[in-house]
Amino acid sequence: MITHQRLVDYNYYSKRNFLDSKYRMLTRFKRNKIKINLKKNSKCLIFGSLDYYQGVRSLGDFKIYATENCNKPYFLHNNVKFKKTRLNKLDYKDQYFDFIFCNGILSHLKNHNYLIKEIYRVLKKKGSAWLNVYGDSRLNEMKNKLCKKFNIKTRTNLRKILEFYNWDSSKINFIVELLNNHNSYFFKKKKFELFLKKIGFAKIKFCMRGSDSDLTEIVFKNPKLKRILNYGDLRYILCK
Repeated sequence: MITHQRLVDYNYYSKRNFLDSKYRMLTRFKRNKIKINLKKNSKCLIFGSLDYYQGVRSLGDFKIYATENCNKPYFLHNNVKFKKTRLNKLDYKDQYFDFIFCNGILSHLKNHNYLIKEIYRVLKKKGSAWLNVYGDSRLNEMKNKLCKKFNIKTRTNLRKILEFYNWDSSKINFIVELLNNHNSYFFKKKKFELFLKKIGFAKIKFCMRGSDSDLTEIVFKNPKLKRILNYGDLRYILCK
């Protein structure tokens, strides 16, 4: 069963794309007062969204593992232990990682509930995980109505047109993902948090802040927009 249909090719990413992702990640961590304390022998897993690799790497000197549904990207250092998978399971031992970084991928995977349980399973006791999923909102309802007019061929042609106009690859991916309703899942905050608690996570911290372009940050600065944006994306630091 194919559960992941993102049209992402890291070979087209520029240095600026990785720096932008790093900035967004570190800004989110800083504004939400998140500190990840990892030692040299600590193990960290990046589950998809490898454009955040430089950001995760900047957190300290520790062992990094990564998994994605592509061949090992050129920008990953040789000491990164990489696995090419279909992102439908986590093929690691129980209680193996000290920190797991999972940013947005679960919103594109049909078996997201199973994968969250897998994240809990492979996380060490007192380990932590960064989790980002799409939150439900009136904005997403509007987007879904628009998406119904786009099929795979239309999105592929749109990508080619934007590439012809020399659009930045990360912005092209954003637009294509925005119009991909065939494999996007949205989560209600209270229901999602109850699910996380039921799995067994000891601490569930909702991150109210974001980088300047994040919907959570826009709502934080203007609470009136919550009527249409709700909470924006749902970001959490989870502790086992």
